[in-house]
Amino acid sequence: MAGSSATLPSPRERLTEMRLAVLSQAGEPADLVVAADVPVAMASALEVAGHEVSRVQLPATPVRCTPASEGAGVRPSCHRPRPSRPDRPEVWEAARLAGKLVAALDVDALLLPRGAALVSHLRADAALVHLPDSAPDGDLDVAQRAMARADLVVFATRNDAAEAVRAGNVEPQRSLAIPWGADITPPSELASRRQTVAIHMLLVAADWTADGADVALGTMVELQRRGQAARLTVVGCMPPSDLDVGGLVVLPGFDRRQEGHRRRLSRLYGEASLMVLPSREAAAAGLAREAMAHGLVFVASDAPAHRELAQLAPGCTVVPAGARPATWADAVARTCLDPVAHARSCRAVQAAYRSELDWARWADRLVVAVARIRPPINRPVRPRR
Repeated sequence: MAGSSATLPSPRERLTEMRLAVLSQAGEPADLVVAADVPVAMASALEVAGHEVSRVQLPATPVRCTPASEGAGVRPSCHRPRPSRPDRPEVWEAARLAGKLVAALDVDALLLPRGAALVSHLRADAALVHLPDSAPDGDLDVAQRAMARADLVVFATRNDAAEAVRAGNVEPQRSLAIPWGADITPPSELASRRQTVAIHMLLVAADWTADGADVALGTMVELQRRGQAARLTVVGCMPPSDLDVGGLVVLPGFDRRQEGHRRRLSRLYGEASLMVLPSREAAAAGLAREAMAHGLVFVASDAPAHRELAQLAPGCTVVPAGARPATWADAVARTCLDPVAHARSCRAVQAAYRSELDWARWADRLVVAVARIRPPINRPVRPRR
């Protein structure tokens, strides 16, 4: 079971409606540039699938900021807080409050996206389903406690599920991989205006250096040096110093909570030639899924999550970690310079997303997995919307 996607449910398995609760904490996601609001997406997908979903939101756990270095002119960074230790009082208090809230709910299962510290302490009669977005890093003790406590641990990638089993953090029968969908998907009326004359690269980044904007810029400059028309649009952050480079467009101030910003990014997905993903962080895989949903190919740094997506999507490429801009330029050129092959790859990418990755598939697979560990009470089924 571990390391492989759940099988699709049969029509017979869909007959019983489930009652589920999705638990989240106020303030998620902290990084509103690249991180999806996963609890909202999961709850919406389950409701559309015809299941009764309670959304339980707790107050935010205090976040400890990384202080700026004195005299360095660096702003404190709060969008990637350190994991909370399981013995911290606020974690116990959050778990206690969550327990009180869910005790009054008649639910078959309680879903906890990401909240490892909370899972490790929560006590509830319903089945506990932990949904981490990546393999454990940072505070391993918290992650281990959470996986030991959960009735089912559902990872976003096969690699993460296999790694957790290999490390002895969860038994195969309690581990499952179900790929997540995209946070931003194209509206039905959006017409693709995919660039075919120049190579238009798109990068969404919260931090210029950490998310690889320097690599993307170097790739564009290398393509231009070779005589190819290339440009780069960076959404979400500013460079550390003023840049005057032909072909570079910077659009800072992106916020996923604002519908206008989401529509603007959706249009950019429809106009670009490809997405570049130099970062190996888990959030980058979420951006790759968004690109696929819009029929946009990607070139990404070699990471397990990127490899899994590239295997589903012909025309998408992974580049060795630490590769120089010249190597990236080679991969980008191979992806884009043949217009016919590029158009074919974009169609294949979107078809792969619709058949394997969208949230409707995720919801169907998750409900079947939960029903196997905690069969629901037979209730009338509401029609799918």
